[in-house]
Amino acid sequence: MKNRREFITQSGALGLLGLMGKVSLGESVKPDLIKPPLLSKGDTIAIMAPGGAVFSAHYIDKFKTILRSLGFDPVVGRTCFKRDGQFGGTDQERAEEFMNFIEKPAVKAIFTMRGGSGCARILPLLDFKKIAANPKIIMGFSDITSIINAVYTQCGLVGFHGPVGYSSWGDFTIEAFRNVCTTHKPFIFKTHPDSKPSALKTGIAEGTLVGGNLTVLTTLAGTPYLPMFDNQIVFLEDIDEEPYAIDRCLTQLSQCGFLKKASGIILGDFKRCNPEEPDKSHSLTETFKNNLLPLNIPIMMGADFGHTTHKWTLPVGVKARLDATNLNLRLLESAVK
Repeated sequence: MKNRREFITQSGALGLLGLMGKVSLGESVKPDLIKPPLLSKGDTIAIMAPGGAVFSAHYIDKFKTILRSLGFDPVVGRTCFKRDGQFGGTDQERAEEFMNFIEKPAVKAIFTMRGGSGCARILPLLDFKKIAANPKIIMGFSDITSIINAVYTQCGLVGFHGPVGYSSWGDFTIEAFRNVCTTHKPFIFKTHPDSKPSALKTGIAEGTLVGGNLTVLTTLAGTPYLPMFDNQIVFLEDIDEEPYAIDRCLTQLSQCGFLKKASGIILGDFKRCNPEEPDKSHSLTETFKNNLLPLNIPIMMGADFGHTTHKWTLPVGVKARLDATNLNLRLLESAVK
C-alpha cells in the first residue's frame, strides 16, 4: 500500500540505528519458545494503535462491545486517540504505551485497532527482556506483522496473526480465535464455506508457523526481526499490491535464501492484487507459480487470513501440519499455556 511504501526507507534507517542497542544484526541464537497464558472470561485486554492512527472512534466503541460480548474487559490506550501524521502518536508514545501494557500484570493481552504503517519504527524502542518476562497474547495482522515476528525472534514469545479492531468479528473468526487463544486443544483450521481454496502443489508439510503480510515481512529482511524459514510453514498475505510488486517481494526473499528453506507455504487473501493492465502483466496466480513451484514443497492458496472477512488466528512459533491436498492446517501443539 502507499503508506507502507512511504515508511520503508524511514523504518529501515531507524532500525539500523536501533541495532546498536538492544539487538544485534544477524543474531542467530534462537530463544526458547514462550507461550503466553490463555485468555479466560473476565480478563483485561488492552487495545492500542502501535502503527497507523485510528481515524474513527466508532470502530473503538464497536471493538469494545465485541470484546465485552466475549466476556473480556477492554481497556483502551491513549494511542487510539493520538495522531502523528499517519501514525497513532509518535514512535516514543507508541512504544511506551506498548511497554506499559506489557508490564501491567492485570493486562492479559494486547490487541491492536488496525495495521496501517509504523510498527517497524518502534521495534528498536521495545525492551524484549521485559516482554519475555511478562508473556501475554499480542495480536494483529497487516503491519502488526512486524511486532508479532519481532517478539518471536527476539524473545521466543508466540505472536498471534489474527483480527484487529477494524476486522469483522463473525462466528467463523471468533471460533478460530477462541480455539487458539482460550483453550489448550490443538486445532484444525478449515476454510470458510464461501472461500475457494486450492492447491498450488499438493502434499503434506510439517514445521513451525511464521509469516504475515508479504510486503512487511520483506522490509524486515536484513534486520534481526525476520524469522529464519528453515523447515517452517510460511504463511503470506497482502493487499493493494500488483503482481509485479508481489514478484519483487518473493524474489527478494528467495535471493536472501529464506524461501528455499521453507517446508510448506500457505497463501491467504491477496486482496486487490490483480494487475491493473492484465494484458501487460503476469496474473497473480502465474506470479505465485513462477516464484514458488520451483521450491517443490506443498503450497496452499486461498486460506482464510489477511484482509478478508473470515479470519484464522495463526500463532507464530507453533508447530503445525499443512495438508495442501485436503486443504487444511492442523496445529500440533497449543499456542497458549
